[in-house]
Amino acid sequence: MLKRSILLALGMVLCPGVFGEAACTPEEVQAKAQEFMNAAIALAQKEPQRYQSVAQARQNELPELQKSDDLEKICNFYDTWIVKMK
Repeated sequence: MLKRSILLALGMVLCPGVFGEAACTPEEVQAKAQEFMNAAIALAQKEPQRYQSVAQARQNELPELQKSDDLEKICNFYDTWIVKMK
């Protein structure tokens, strides 16, 4: 599950077509993806059951987000879930 989350985060950052104009820059998305991964790893190591709960809740948002090329939406996703994982 952790590997899947990390791969998804990287995929969202590296997907072609994601780098259109937006208030949130590709560099910000990349930085937020790294922070997201660090928070996920820390939570998984510290509180595995809570991590599973958070990961399942997060799954509801992923299908729509994976189709999006809106960097602002991607940044907001990362911001929201980073806070929830800390």
